[in-house]
Parts: sequence; C-alpha cells; structure tokens
Amino acid sequence: MLKRKIHLFISISASFTFVIIVSFFLSIGIEFHKTEKNLPALLTHVQTGYIANTLNLLYSRQGNWDNLSRTLRDLTTTLPDFDEGRQLRVVVEDIDGNALYNSFSEIISSSSSLLIVGKSELLSDFVSGMTIGKITLYIEKEYLDRKTVEYLLTSLKDQLLMTLGAIFLALIPAALLSRFISLPLAKLSKASQDIRYGNMVEIQNKYKTVELYNLTDSFNMMAGSLKKQKELRQRLIGDLSHEINTPINIICLDATGIKNRLISTEEGLESIQSEIEKLSKLIKDLDWLAETDNGEIVLNKELCNLEQIIEEEIKKWQSKAEMIHIKLLFKNQTHKTPLLNIDPLRIQLVLKNLIVNCLKYAPDSQKIIVKLYQKKKWTYISIKDQGPGIPPDEITHIFERLYRLETSRNRSTGGQGLGLSIVQNIMEMHNGHIHVNSIANKGSTFTISLPN
Repeated sequence: MLKRKIHLFISISASFTFVIIVSFFLSIGIEFHKTEKNLPALLTHVQTGYIANTLNLLYSRQGNWDNLSRTLRDLTTTLPDFDEGRQLRVVVEDIDGNALYNSFSEIISSSSSLLIVGKSELLSDFVSGMTIGKITLYIEKEYLDRKTVEYLLTSLKDQLLMTLGAIFLALIPAALLSRFISLPLAKLSKASQDIRYGNMVEIQNKYKTVELYNLTDSFNMMAGSLKKQKELRQRLIGDLSHEINTPINIICLDATGIKNRLISTEEGLESIQSEIEKLSKLIKDLDWLAETDNGEIVLNKELCNLEQIIEEEIKKWQSKAEMIHIKLLFKNQTHKTPLLNIDPLRIQLVLKNLIVNCLKYAPDSQKIIVKLYQKKKWTYISIKDQGPGIPPDEITHIFERLYRLETSRNRSTGGQGLGLSIVQNIMEMHNGHIHVNSIANKGSTFTISLPN
C-alpha cells in the first residue's frame, strides 16, 4: 500500500511539474515576443530624448537649423554609451516632413545589417512653443538581436528561479492531494479484503467530492448486495434441504407403516404418491428457474387475446373457489380487447400462480377480483384478495426463491416458495413488471404490466 501511495505522489508531482515547466517555456516565448516588439523603442528612448532636447535648445537660440549636422555628429560621440551611438541612424525632419538630416552615411556602422525603427519624438521651439519637426532613431538588427538575447538571459535566470521555487512548493499540494485520494482508496481496498475473507463491512460515506461519494456509495451497495446474496444462499440451502427432506421422511414413514400394517396400503400409497408429486413439482420448478437464469428458455410469442386467456384461467379455478366460498370475479375495463405479443402458456402460468396464491390466503366468504385495464402504452392485470395482507418488512422478499411468509410455513397452506419467483422471471422475459400493494387485514393486490 505504501508503494501505491508513493507512486501516486510521484505521478501527481510529475503532473504539477510538467504544467509548471510548460508554463515556464510559454512565459519565455511570450517574453521573447514582447521584447522583440518593444525593445527597439526601449533601447532608443534615452538617446532620442537626449538628442531631441539638445536640438530644441539649438533651434530656440538660433531660430534656424544652422550647424545641425555638426551638432548631431558631436552628440553621437557624447551619448551615454558611445558604442550604441555607432549603431544608430538619426533622421531629422521639419514640420512638413522634409529631411533636414540623415546620418545614414555618417553614423551607421559599415556593416550591411538591416535597420529597425526605434523611438520618435517631436521637436519644439521653446520660444514660440510651436512644433518645428521630428526626430527618429533607427537601430541595427544585429545590435538589437544581441541586446534581446542579453535581456532574455537576465529574465531567464529570474524565471528559472521562480520555476524551481514553484516546483518545490507544488510538492506540498501534491502530497496533500495524494493523501486525499489514496486514503479513501485505502479504505476501499481494506474493506474489499475483508469481504474477500467473508467479513461484510460498510464504509461511512463522509466525502464531499462527487466521484469519491459515488464510488463509496456503489461499494456499500455492492457489499450490501453480497451480504444479501450470502444470506439468501444460506437460507436457500436450508429451505431446499427442508423441502426435500420433509416429503422423503413422510414417504419413509408411510412405507414403514405399510410394512408394519399400521396403515392401509391404499392410504399409504396415496400419501406416498402425493409427496412424490410435490417433489416432482419442486424439481421441475427449480429446473425451470435454472434454465431461465442460463437463458435457455425461449418464449413462443404470438398475438393473443388477453381477455380470453384470463377468462379461461378463471374458469379452471372457479369450482375450487366456490368450494371454499370465495367469489372469483373478472372485470374487463378496456374499451377494446387487447391483442398482445406474448407467450400464452407462460402468461397462463403467471395467472395460475397468482390466483392459487390468493385462494390459499383469502378468508372464506370473500372475493378475489381480477381486473384488466390499459394506461398509455401498457396493459395491466391486477389480482386483488381480501386476505390478511403481507407485512411491510417481508414484501421485498416475497419474490425470492423458496421464501415463504412466517404465516405460511405449514404444509397445509404454505407452498414451496417458488411460485412468485417464477412469475417475476416470466414478466422480466416479457419486458414487463410485477408490483404488489398490501394493507394489513385488508388484503393484497398483485399487478402485472405488459407492454402493448
């Protein structure tokens, strides 16, 4: 784990360093562009002002430009840096733009270097206050390039020191950021190791960062799901063992009773046959669910009259309902008989399981109502009983395999706990849904929905 933290720290530090170095070179490029653009004016600013002030005094005393050439030749040898004077070209123009002086042949060095325009300044008569002309200085490109390099080298030293300081300071946020990222990941890693060894844990989600919050939340959901699956698997094994052992024990007892003539052969064989049928049904249901999970079940869909399918299934159970004094009613609330693309045998099995479920738990002299209706792009079938209802804490579990309510854990009423699981699987295969709404002591309503 320590190696991962160090690797994360190095990665973040390298990222920060890369950004700082890129910024360093960008700033150097920008500085070079600005220097190349502004340096001619900067280099000639002092000289231009110095020469312009001298020429202003000359004209103010004389009232003309006599001795202009001699004065300028003397000035170029008395500039702050005589070497710079040799690199300059001085052009003086009058108010109309006529050249009064051009030092091209006198001041510029003998090299064939290009000239770059520098600083310009207006000339004024101190006596009259009028503008009398303009002076412009030009500078050799070779000299400008040399000065540019000197300036950039000086600037580069400062920039380099600042960059090194920024890289050093970047290590602090890099360390903090790597800790901020690695700490929750370390907790997730430890929690995943605990789960690996069978210890179910949950991480407290206190993170404000959206990504870390969602990651922790997803991990907790996964851990909860694994815990639920583990509990379900344990309960499934226990329930399945009970469902198999019970009929086998009864068969053994009945066989012993027949052998010892404690019960009649006819009675014993009838009981044995009943238990064998229960075992056979259990195995078939489990096989069906296994094939569904593996995607081996293929629906044979066709356009079917849903109203007709419901009526036929109700007729099958009408006599059973009358025997226990229950009214089995059908209400078609659709304006037009719906034709749906479904597997009729599977939908009949859904209706059978739901109706049989209601017949087991609805009290005597009550009714079960089956409704058919449509809303927008869906067709609904609801089956409502007036039984004792389902406890709220058990509603989320009733579709689990081999799950039975505490009130149904006897062999006279309780089934094997697979009927509703089969119903849910069939609905999912039809891209449909099943929903249950239950009120204590008022009954339950199972509603299935199928796309039109």
